[in-house]
Amino acid sequence: MLRQRFDSVVAGFRNIKYHRQLRNHEDVVDIVVDVDDDRANCNHVDHVLSEVVKEEFLDPITKFAEQMKQIIWSTPGWPYYVDPATVCKPLIFYIHGAGDHVHKEVGEDVAVIVGYGLSHKNDSLSCEEWRRKLFVRQYRTLTMDGEVYEGRGGGNYGGRSANNMNQYFRKHEPDMLIDSMQLEFPYSTRCTESIATMTGVLLATVAQDILNYDPSQPLGFEPKQKFI
Repeated sequence: MLRQRFDSVVAGFRNIKYHRQLRNHEDVVDIVVDVDDDRANCNHVDHVLSEVVKEEFLDPITKFAEQMKQIIWSTPGWPYYVDPATVCKPLIFYIHGAGDHVHKEVGEDVAVIVGYGLSHKNDSLSCEEWRRKLFVRQYRTLTMDGEVYEGRGGGNYGGRSANNMNQYFRKHEPDMLIDSMQLEFPYSTRCTESIATMTGVLLATVAQDILNYDPSQPLGFEPKQKFI
């Protein structure tokens, strides 16, 4: 079936180039793009659009997303018009690292924080509601690292700012046939190579569950929301 031919775009918040080691969001506010010094914030759209950073970070994301869309349109019998809410479209994960201070902030262990565009006034949702709900439910079911939280509107983890990469396919190159989520992983979930590997396998399993789900069918559940 079509949905079994899909893959996810996993876009890492790269530390290897164009990004120094960070512990929290406040650290990145004043970074200025400096290609010679390998400095840029790959979560800021204005930085990613810089020539060299765009070539190495943004272009592979947009290229792969377009390839996945071509699979949709090349499928025999696919209708000319599709409802974006009922099609299994490409899903991009922008993966960030959060500090372990988030555990103390909420009073319990945090496995992951999901940002999808909530705001105090005008939400700009970067993914379909069913995908958010399924991600939260499946991750909670499988993880042993803690609770799944969602980025509150106006907070550090919401993925709503117009300059946030999570909004690239909503505010900069609008395309409702591409979904994305901003995922924040506390240090405790990636502090050693083996723990990081287990976290990656867990994320891949949840992603596959999402991609295998038939969005034309009702979910039948409403996971409890916890915000940070």
